[in-house]
Amino acid sequence: MSVLARDPYGNGSAPARAGYEDCRDATVADVVIRYEVSKSVLRVTVVRAAPSPF
Repeated sequence: MSVLARDPYGNGSAPARAGYEDCRDATVADVVIRYEVSKSVLRVTVVRAAPSPF
């Protein structure tokens, strides 16, 4: 998670919804996560985690 915290818009993440760059999906250690980025307070909040289907 520290890698994701350093670069929340990189590391293979993608917008979860069109037009909303701060809600992201990524796979971290074989777990699919959806998270929101808050630039104003430098916070990344995981809102959903699920095992990867692959």
